[in-house]
Amino acid sequence: MANRYSPSALGRFAQAANNLTVSASRRDPSKLLFRAPDGTVVRELNVKNKYEGSIYDTVSIPAGAVTSGTPYTFFNNATNKQLIDTNVPAGTRIPSGVRLEVEYIGLYIQAASGNLITRLDDVKKIADGSILDLKINRLQLAKKPAFMLPTGYGIVGNSTRTDTETASIGIASTAAVRKMLVPQFVEDQQDIEAVLTFYRHQWDAVAMAANELPTTAILTHVKLMLVGTMYE
Repeated sequence: MANRYSPSALGRFAQAANNLTVSASRRDPSKLLFRAPDGTVVRELNVKNKYEGSIYDTVSIPAGAVTSGTPYTFFNNATNKQLIDTNVPAGTRIPSGVRLEVEYIGLYIQAASGNLITRLDDVKKIADGSILDLKINRLQLAKKPAFMLPTGYGIVGNSTRTDTETASIGIASTAAVRKMLVPQFVEDQQDIEAVLTFYRHQWDAVAMAANELPTTAILTHVKLMLVGTMYE
């Protein structure tokens, strides 16, 4: 069985493993060996399966006025959440034995939450008024306004029905999403820290006078998605 990993892929594995040397086992090419500088194997990773995948979690933004600095934290508490809400049941860590090579990060403002239909005005307020701070084991992975993080997924189109406008961050096409320059790895032993926050525009006196913090009409669910290649 031939080695399924290119030198560049092995290099990315090594970078994500604190610069340990990484190589495929000669006896079993589906197994990666992580070696210390003295050549000692300090970890083995069995990769029996490789497929397109993602990890995601959902936060709820209640209807009403948003308070400046209030954190909406992803991958924090999976209590009572179902697969539609998150696929990280342990909260801050992905399932044991899984590794994700993250190719891009996206925020999806759901078009509906149960029987509640998200208003177009609320989509605009959340996309333009919030910023995402994402870290993996305290290493900064992204710190951007929400509108810069399209998922390439979502319901879009036109409707003549009252209060049924649909919108998404960016185009609903994964081909239109910009990939990370260097894919990053998320392992089952790493903590994910991700917070969505709204802030006041302190520098703009006119906006401050107009009470520029958003007030949403409907409870809205927002999903954070880390999309890429899953290894098991």
